[in-house]
Amino acid sequence: MKDSDMLDDEYGEDIFYKKRELIVSFEDILSLSEIEVLKASPGLTIGEIAGKDSVAAIIKTSEREDIHSILPVVIYTGTLYGDWGIVSETVKYIRKEIKKRYKKEVHNIACLGSPKLWHAVNGRYLKVLSERFGFSSPCIACHLYIHSMVIPLAKRLNVSLIIAGERESHHGERKINQTPIAIDASLSMLKEFGIELVLPLRYIRDDKEVVSIIGREWSDEDQLACVLEGNYNPLNGTVQYEESLSYKYFHYYAFPGLKRIIKGILEGKRLDYTREMGRELGVGS
Repeated sequence: MKDSDMLDDEYGEDIFYKKRELIVSFEDILSLSEIEVLKASPGLTIGEIAGKDSVAAIIKTSEREDIHSILPVVIYTGTLYGDWGIVSETVKYIRKEIKKRYKKEVHNIACLGSPKLWHAVNGRYLKVLSERFGFSSPCIACHLYIHSMVIPLAKRLNVSLIIAGERESHHGERKINQTPIAIDASLSMLKEFGIELVLPLRYIRDDKEVVSIIGREWSDEDQLACVLEGNYNPLNGTVQYEESLSYKYFHYYAFPGLKRIIKGILEGKRLDYTREMGRELGVGS
């Protein structure tokens, strides 16, 4: 595991820009000795690093007495862009604040990603999904992918808590990957593998409350961006989705397909992710 200060040079070049398949090959991000140290760490919790909501969620949850240290994890999708040094600065800030407020340790960052799996879940079958469920977007199951990606690492480290910054409402607006149905699907996914997804911001609507937890203002320039951002928004900017269709999408496609893939990964199977997701639709790759 590299020092977080290295994220914007050789480590960032090797991991982030190349975006290699890192879902079970932990030797690229953690040495065997580091894995053993982390496994032996009492109260170790994984914190997913993304934008300001994730920063607030990690800081807020660190006040819990059963949490003694945080392993920050970044999950890439193949669609993120920006200055990867931002991630390094984010982890430095989290480390400083948690040490100051709670005297707890934040470990060096670990990176995970599988553009192939993201494509299989969110990209390959958009036309079929639109026909089957009445709508489609490459974003709807993106967060389900992100949380699922962390499961193999969590099981390897005997971690039972993962912190994320999901929010149902952002000043009254919704994001299609953070609707109540989408969030519940993620909670169910991790529960299937004996892991609790901790969501301290789920019902916070006002950004001011999030900024108050962080301890400073946070702008779009302080986090990475996605090339697909907002693609599902109509011209009036309000997310529109049919709850019954969304429910069917998650429970008859995204959830069972991803669950089977993660289960297979944990069993050491070599899987064709596209074919596995296609099985839920009765189609081939």
